[in-house]
Amino acid sequence: MSNCKNSLRIYLPLVLISFVFFGCSENLVFEASKTMPNRSWQIDNPATFVITVADTVKLNDIYINVRNTDKYKFSNLYVFLETTIPDGSKDLDTLECNIADEHGKWTGDGLGDLFDNQILFASNVRFKQMGQYTFTFTQGMRINPLQGISDFGLRVVEAKK
Repeated sequence: MSNCKNSLRIYLPLVLISFVFFGCSENLVFEASKTMPNRSWQIDNPATFVITVADTVKLNDIYINVRNTDKYKFSNLYVFLETTIPDGSKDLDTLECNIADEHGKWTGDGLGDLFDNQILFASNVRFKQMGQYTFTFTQGMRINPLQGISDFGLRVVEAKK
């Protein structure tokens, strides 16, 4: 038993240091997600995320995180994005998220009946103003409710140099 304790004292700090240095290769700026009740996304239930930006120099990559079930009936997901910047002006966009390949195989990492997708939709973005940015996503699939979407999220990381 004492050999086990000695091994833990030696190796545990090495493992923890490894996680600190190698576990986080990206510099995370923001990440949040919204869970959809009953794994069903209602048109009148947008996913809204508010990011406070203090750095207008660094470049960022922006991802959409989609968690779908194997019951989702489509290979893609259209979303409408309304972005409000700190001065109050708004930008509207339509995004397509491909979550299955041409053969119908889910592209995300799966466990059981859930599949996680992280889709880059904007790279090397520089936020031009300091303050709050609001990203509001509404499902745009013309089916209400949209069954099979479990979670929808936003992730912003510092762009790799």
